[in-house]
Amino acid sequence: MSQKDDTKEPTMTLCATKRLFKIDGKKEFRWVEAKVSDLAQRAEVRCLYCKGAVRLHFKKQAHGMEDHCEHKAHQDSVFCRAGHFFEDEHRESLNPVE
Repeated sequence: MSQKDDTKEPTMTLCATKRLFKIDGKKEFRWVEAKVSDLAQRAEVRCLYCKGAVRLHFKKQAHGMEDHCEHKAHQDSVFCRAGHFFEDEHRESLNPVE
């Protein structure tokens, strides 16, 4: 009987965050790729792949895990190719962050 390996290292060191751009004289927010380590704790973020809500985790000790993010919803983690519990079918979040 095989046992699923739940000790997977975090791979979500990148996420999407909203940034303000000036386009044709108008200011508008757009989603851009960003490293978790470059973000502030309260940044507005979402998963790059499924557009679901994610939670930021920052390294607290020198020997601790690197900065990364995790899906807030288990369902997003199961169906996102970057999710910790990903099975085999990628799909967009049912509750995407807009």
